[in-house]
Amino acid sequence: MAEAMLRNAAGDLGIRVRSAGTRALVGRPIPRRARVLSIRSGAPKAEVRAHRARWLDDADLADVQLLLGMSRSHVEACTARAPGLMRRSFTAREFARLSAGLSDGLIRETADAVGDDPLARVGALTRLLDSRRPLSAAVSAGDDDVIDPYRAGRRAYDASAAQLVLAIEEIARALRVTLR
Repeated sequence: MAEAMLRNAAGDLGIRVRSAGTRALVGRPIPRRARVLSIRSGAPKAEVRAHRARWLDDADLADVQLLLGMSRSHVEACTARAPGLMRRSFTAREFARLSAGLSDGLIRETADAVGDDPLARVGALTRLLDSRRPLSAAVSAGDDDVIDPYRAGRRAYDASAAQLVLAIEEIARALRVTLR
């Protein structure tokens, strides 16, 4: 659901968005309620219907400029495998929380300081957000996690989607400012 939403929100930026699970049911489609919510958020029907779960492997972590997990445990699983990603890894809600207080001007100025290379610009953004971690209000572990709706009812899926929509909007805003 997050992959489809982010690709839809930031697809025009030329970024590659892909997802993989740390506990994926490989080959399984997106659950029906997640498909409905993804499509309702604007993700293309064909893309959502074609998506299949896949297992995270080392190749997925090899060239990541920004890693977004749905929970701290997802981020920890990834950074345990690739410790070099630690400062470029956030939960989606953590990224959104850290960037929400930043003006477009500050984000643009930070990105402009490293030049025109898109990868360097995203790197500058992630360093800026990482530097804000100690300054941000203390939150409990669950505050930065997206609700995991798997095997839960409609309410859990709706709540998860609502959290994702807000986070994805902010992530897309920060990336849009960074890359334009």
